[in-house]
Amino acid sequence: MKKKCSVYYSECISYTIMDGEVFVFNEDTNKLYILKEKEKVIWELINIMNDVESIHEKLKNVFVISVEDVEQHIKRLCDAELLYIQEDK
Repeated sequence: MKKKCSVYYSECISYTIMDGEVFVFNEDTNKLYILKEKEKVIWELINIMNDVESIHEKLKNVFVISVEDVEQHIKRLCDAELLYIQEDK
């Protein structure tokens, strides 16, 4: 993700936040994912901002984390088809 990118929720998911965790259900694969700690915060930040750099800026106030680590977490969620990335023009 070297170019400026934005990240969005996939259309095939539903999710809820309970007891400090995010439960995400992929309706296409019928798989349930439980997001905790950094991935939970990333998920919640996507609700209010989509720019990967902005997400990193907010996240590094809570965790010691590099932009590369943020990108790895986002990539894992994209690989599970929970998120998708769009390169900004």
